[in-house]
Amino acid sequence: MDLVNTKTTIIKDNPSASFVGSWSTGTSAPGHYGSNYRFHLTGTANEPAIWSAILPDSGNWTVYVWYSQGSNRSTSAPYTISTASGNVTKHVNQQANGGKWVSQGTYNMNAWLNTISLSPVAPAGYVVIADAVKWAK
Repeated sequence: MDLVNTKTTIIKDNPSASFVGSWSTGTSAPGHYGSNYRFHLTGTANEPAIWSAILPDSGNWTVYVWYSQGSNRSTSAPYTISTASGNVTKHVNQQANGGKWVSQGTYNMNAWLNTISLSPVAPAGYVVIADAVKWAK
């Protein structure tokens, strides 16, 4: 019997995300995914970036995020991942490991609509970068 790789990958770049509040568009930082990225000053404003995807089936999906790194980035950018058992928040140091897919773990997810959001609610004085996300199974 031949084995077939049935891996499914869903990538959502920032143009397909929805943004609440004061997000700006940037192109100057190296290592961004696609033609641009969005950024927001950190602080207390709960104005998330939200990526949505229709997952074709339930099961274990690995979630990745992509951002351009820089010294002005948050060291605790909060990504919230919807899973079959509820939301999980991962805090990402965007001053390191940018310009590539960074795994946020593998989670059991339901088929159909799933979201990953990024909030600028983090220690003030930095920015969070909303660039791209990926689900892989």
